[in-house]
Amino acid sequence: MHIHKHIHKKTKNESLLKQPASVQTGSGFVLLHKGEEAGEQVTEKREEVLYIIEGEALIEMEGEKEYVEAGSMIYIPPQKRHNVKNEADEDLKYMYVVSHFV
Repeated sequence: MHIHKHIHKKTKNESLLKQPASVQTGSGFVLLHKGEEAGEQVTEKREEVLYIIEGEALIEMEGEKEYVEAGSMIYIPPQKRHNVKNEADEDLKYMYVVSHFV
C-alpha cells in the first residue's frame, strides 16, 4: 500500500498522468459516518489518490488493512481491489482524484 502520512515531505512521485496517457480525470468528496464504507471496488483501467481530510480511515487494499489519519495520502494503482471504511466515532471526510486510461 502506498500511504504518505506527511505530504509536506518530499516523497517518491507516482504520477496520475503517466503512460498510458490519461483520457479522463475526475475528483470528488466523500463523507462517511461511523460504521459506513465506500464499498469494495477494483481500479480496472484507472488509478486513484485519496486524501484524508478529517477523521480516521480503514483502508483495505488487496487483503492488506491499514488505519490512516487526517493528512494522509493514499495511492491506489490500477488493478487493485480496495475499500474505505469508517470504524471511528467521528465522521470521515476524504477526497479522491481518479485518472482513467485508454
